[in-house]
Amino acid sequence: MTALTTATATATAGPDRSPPPGPDTAEAGSPRRDRLREAFRWGALRIVALAVLLAAWQAVVSAEMWPRVLVPSPGDVWRQFVLASTVHDGVRGYAGHLLIEHLGVSLGRIGTGSAYAVLAGVPLGLLIGTVRPLAPPSSSGGSTRPATSPSSRP
Repeated sequence: MTALTTATATATAGPDRSPPPGPDTAEAGSPRRDRLREAFRWGALRIVALAVLLAAWQAVVSAEMWPRVLVPSPGDVWRQFVLASTVHDGVRGYAGHLLIEHLGVSLGRIGTGSAYAVLAGVPLGLLIGTVRPLAPPSSSGGSTRPATSPSSRP
């Protein structure tokens, strides 16, 4: 590049961006294209991993290693997911409630239980950490070593 084209490219690109690619640049690929290629590669890897997982799951079901009640097929799981998430034949989801409603109730219970655990556990932990034990020290002097018999003493 000549000095004039370098100054023009810097002025149009701004101080924090690279100059636009031109016939003089020897870049193999732009950063945007590299990011797209990397995103596509990771997306394809995830799809292949999911396909392998589903194929292995279906193979286990087809081999009847366990009863279908314990390991249903991916198709059966998907059908039940759709039935629990939608209104079908006038029935809302499972037991009259959609899956998202069941999820909300479950998360509420988890939150309530966690709050109770924190409310009880933090003060109890502070109490345990600050109060001295009421029992006198043991006769072994508080050592955790096992007591030796009189015959083994030198």
